[in-house]
Amino acid sequence: MTIVAMFDRILVEVVLRKNFTEEGKFDPKAPLAERAKFMRGRTIAVESINSIVHGYVRMLAGRANFDPEDIKIAVMQPEAMIAAFETKSIDGFAMSLPWPLVPVIAGTGIIIASGPDGDPADMMPFSYNLLMTRQETCAKRPSICEKIGKAFAEAAIFLQDHPAEALAMLQKRFPNLDPKLTAAAFDVVRRSSPRVPAPTKEALLNADNFNVDAKLMKPAERLSTVDDLYSAQYVR
Repeated sequence: MTIVAMFDRILVEVVLRKNFTEEGKFDPKAPLAERAKFMRGRTIAVESINSIVHGYVRMLAGRANFDPEDIKIAVMQPEAMIAAFETKSIDGFAMSLPWPLVPVIAGTGIIIASGPDGDPADMMPFSYNLLMTRQETCAKRPSICEKIGKAFAEAAIFLQDHPAEALAMLQKRFPNLDPKLTAAAFDVVRRSSPRVPAPTKEALLNADNFNVDAKLMKPAERLSTVDDLYSAQYVR
């Protein structure tokens, strides 16, 4: 059972080398379907096959009305993505923060699709990062779920109301990251974090819709109900 939803949107972004978008007259304000077309025929790196990151790329292809198989997928870890991007071994990559922002800050890449910015809008809210427990745990030992839920609820409020202090804590946790990168990633995470981290029915259903759109799951495999899979009472 889900008792905390840390984000309410897909925390994945797709970045392409700037030369591709400049050649094709890329419009960052164009509809998502138009922006996603820039992936067709390109080599895009993801961290693993059939992950949510890979699924995001496949879902975008569907929104742009072309076969996901028209995208060449390279599997590699984030650090390798950055190196391959710099040597032009890949055309772009999809990943969660902070990695897509690295080439953006360097001036060599441009984000063509961003879950944190609401791509696609019809999949918001979205169950991206959840805290789950066995249903019997909260039934038999409710104080555990109450304490954990309260901790996350207070952290969510602190993140929204005290961004400078929260960022300072984050920079101490990642001292080797470029401060500009940390600050940029923090801003995106903060925008993607609900003030009340409560799981919702709509967000859980959108996760199923995502898998169907990405062709990672058949429509018939959708859950008929999610009512017994979450509780919002522990973060209230």
